[in-house]
This record gives sequence, C-alpha cells and structure tokens, in this order.
Amino acid sequence: MPSDVCSEKDPGAEPGGTATPELDALFTVLSNERRRETLLALRREDGALSLSDLVGRLQGGTDEQIRTSLIHAHLPMLEEIQLVRWDRARESVEMERFPEPYRELFATIDRTV
Repeated sequence: MPSDVCSEKDPGAEPGGTATPELDALFTVLSNERRRETLLALRREDGALSLSDLVGRLQGGTDEQIRTSLIHAHLPMLEEIQLVRWDRARESVEMERFPEPYRELFATIDRTV
C-alpha cells in the first residue's frame, strides 16, 4: 500500500477537525469488500489461518484470483496499518488488532455482511 494512504487527509475536512490519519486509513481499508471479508474471516478465528484456508473462506473469483489479490494488494495494506500479521514464509495470517475506539464500527460491519 502506498504510504501516503495512511497520512492522506480528507480535502473536505474542516481545519482542526477530529479525523485522524488512523481513522482515514481505516476507512480506506474498509472501503473494499475483499478486505472487509478478510478481516471478518480472521476475526472469527482464535489464531492464525493458513493463506489457503483464508482463500477458501472468501468469495468473488477463483481461488487463484483471490490468492493473488490478497498477496499483492489486500494483505500488504492490512499489514501496513497493523490490522493483520502476515507471515509470508509460513503463509499464515492472523488478526493483529483493531483500534479500540473503532471496534463498534467493526462490529457494525460484521452485522451487515
């Protein structure tokens, strides 16, 4: 993920507003259905999932398409803002953390998907 995504500011935001770069990055991450589904699949686990197991839980393409999009786009973005821990050598992924102030937002997404 480009590093400017985490520091990008909303051009329409009021000066001195309450939006934080962390919140902006979180909304960017959650704007994509594949990333939301990935986070929800990981949230339901007690530990790490193999990349193959994660691919099997996601929809919207062939396994190869899903795997490729995870490896090249979605997991790097989720890892950069520290929502997941992705062990490339072991091909395992687990939920890292979800920012405490935004957990209710995540719970709302979980109920709507």
